[in-house]
Amino acid sequence: MHGRRFVPGACVLVPLVALATAAPAGAQCLEGTRPLVTRERAFYKDTLAALTAAMPEPPAGWRVAEQTEVRAPRGICIGREREPLSIEFAVRLEPADEGGGARPELLPVRDTARPPRDARIQVTVNAEEERFDRHAEPLPLPDVALALRDTADTAGETSLSLLIGDWSLFRPDDPSKGLEAMAHFDSGIIYTRVQTIRVKLDGPSAPIADLATALDVEALKKLLPRARPPR
Repeated sequence: MHGRRFVPGACVLVPLVALATAAPAGAQCLEGTRPLVTRERAFYKDTLAALTAAMPEPPAGWRVAEQTEVRAPRGICIGREREPLSIEFAVRLEPADEGGGARPELLPVRDTARPPRDARIQVTVNAEEERFDRHAEPLPLPDVALALRDTADTAGETSLSLLIGDWSLFRPDDPSKGLEAMAHFDSGIIYTRVQTIRVKLDGPSAPIADLATALDVEALKKLLPRARPPR
């Protein structure tokens, strides 16, 4: 996949697209930061490389505009090793121009009154939970622990979430509240291992369906620890 790449830790003026991070979403380094050790640096680089390889090729008429670069962050929160390290990875795709050869920054100006909707793939490694709208519809996909599609999306658009690893879905008694998925982490596994993967695809229905089909789920599952044999 080709296009502009995000550099973890750099100042990038592109909203709503996640970078590879060294802290949980919304968290601050209250105890300060420290340099990464060799094991942590290898975890970030190897995992990001595997995520990049598992991403689908753009469908016909689409191209990659930006994606997270394979690079470890410069620092990490002190105490971050107390729980599985998380990684944010993202790809943004945009409609290709008719000629297909123009560079992204040289594309002709489109009609701003009706701009085309980008398609996005957002991956969170070692996600702890995920919340869904109460209208979300579980899908019977055998290759993943949970798959849900938001049925309340506007016409022609889709939001699809795939949860890989050990997850449980909870439906509250109050029908007005949304669904909640919780991950189950094995405390006996070293923190620099992948235990759960959350993949969210959203955008126009046609490319999202193609992207979800072409996503290499089996490659993502290989990042998980092997199941322990029964005692």
